[in-house]
Amino acid sequence: MFASYRVVTSDLDVLLKMVPDDAFYYLQIARNLAAGGRSTFDGVAPTNGYHPLWMAILTAVASVVDDKATLLRCAVALSLTVHAIVACLIYLAVHRLVDDAWGALAAVCWLVNPLAFAIAITATEAEVYAMAAVAVLLAHLALATRLDRRELPPLSQFLAYGGSLGLLCLARTEGGIIAVVAMLWLTAVVFSKTASFSARMHRVVACCAALVLTVAPWWLFSLSQVGTIVQDSGAMKMLWAADAFPTPLSRVQNVADTFWFFGRRTLTLMTVWNYSVATFLLASVTLAIAPVMVTIRMGRSIQGHAVRAIGVVMLALTAVYGLAFVERQIWWLTLPCLATVLVMFIALPTWLRSQARGHMVEAAARVGVAVLVLALFVRWHVKGHTPYPWQPDVRKSQLAIEATVPATDRIGCFNAGIPAFFGSGRVVGLDGLVNHDVRLAWTSRRLDEFIVRTGISYIADEERIVTKAQRFTSTPLMLSELSSYPLRGWPTGRRVLWQVGSEQKP
Repeated sequence: MFASYRVVTSDLDVLLKMVPDDAFYYLQIARNLAAGGRSTFDGVAPTNGYHPLWMAILTAVASVVDDKATLLRCAVALSLTVHAIVACLIYLAVHRLVDDAWGALAAVCWLVNPLAFAIAITATEAEVYAMAAVAVLLAHLALATRLDRRELPPLSQFLAYGGSLGLLCLARTEGGIIAVVAMLWLTAVVFSKTASFSARMHRVVACCAALVLTVAPWWLFSLSQVGTIVQDSGAMKMLWAADAFPTPLSRVQNVADTFWFFGRRTLTLMTVWNYSVATFLLASVTLAIAPVMVTIRMGRSIQGHAVRAIGVVMLALTAVYGLAFVERQIWWLTLPCLATVLVMFIALPTWLRSQARGHMVEAAARVGVAVLVLALFVRWHVKGHTPYPWQPDVRKSQLAIEATVPATDRIGCFNAGIPAFFGSGRVVGLDGLVNHDVRLAWTSRRLDEFIVRTGISYIADEERIVTKAQRFTSTPLMLSELSSYPLRGWPTGRRVLWQVGSEQKP
């Protein structure tokens, strides 16, 4: 509680160092939705480039909170509140599969784990996604338990399962991958039963219908705003991946890199320790012993089923991430972190209880894990947590830029969250994540034409993203550097203001 309070009430510049630029995309769109009901980031073009469940929550908050700094603090406070709700759901899951003591310890581990807490501070969709994921796991275990008895559960249980999968998709689009895996499992298991074909088919169809009906309102809203259900942000990230990994071999290499990133980065941030390759491999093998043994020896138990289900989902998600995306963000580690906590607190006590003198070792392990979890949290706070040290400079530079350029001129930004949120309404987002027209311009490689058509006179950003954007133009962007501003902690060390060349203006 004290750590959460300290984060929420910290100085604005301190808070900006902990909350990523993407969170301000949410906040700016939420302000526009609350003000006029239009899903737009910059007022220039509509967008569906966000995950709707978290956006709906923030829009409700933005409808009663007008001050920008207060809205930011409310978003962080809400994310931390959901973080606590996730801990309660983890307790329910582990309590059901193991016992009350391990459930409470798992909840505490999630609450104070450095990685999970850092993700909660980001005020992105991550914690809502984690909440929906644990709810799906609970629904999955309830359904799997009944199906293991060679009986068809009541229709209501299938509807609840489908609805929980639908909420997962609303929490984060990648939930659709989990939904596909879940429906394949459900179909295979249901049709292995001896009930009539009609009874089995009705239950599978009912589950699918509940899933679709849960997601359908978002599809209809997306169609009304941008004319498609294809998500702007996801499509842009896939476009960037296609540009970076054009061959099948490069895609396979990215899959391997993604597995490595999810595994090593998750363990590094959870334990606040920078592992060498050898140490990481040793730690991974050690941590895998209990889950592997539970899966092999107790695969037919509900604990074995839970470990196996989590493992299959993580393998599928990581493979899709590697094939489709190139980005690496801390909140993308939400499910790897959640899966690590759940698997370890289900598998470790289950495996210990299967051993001779397991109860004595189990009690010692519980004390050891509790001490370790709290020690890691204290160490993380002592070291400090400022993953985005350059962001206060972004805000200050944007205010300085808007004070120097003509008040009627538009300013294009690729990293546009903080500039648009704290700016005066003149920023146009150019990265395509939250501007549908820009996304289409990137796709057709006519970004320069969009800049001309929109009347953007200036571009303010760091150099690397502008260099990247040049590959998606029909003619090179004609830019003249006017000034630069320091970005402490950023690789290039500065944010640049360019004027768009007169020959490129309409």
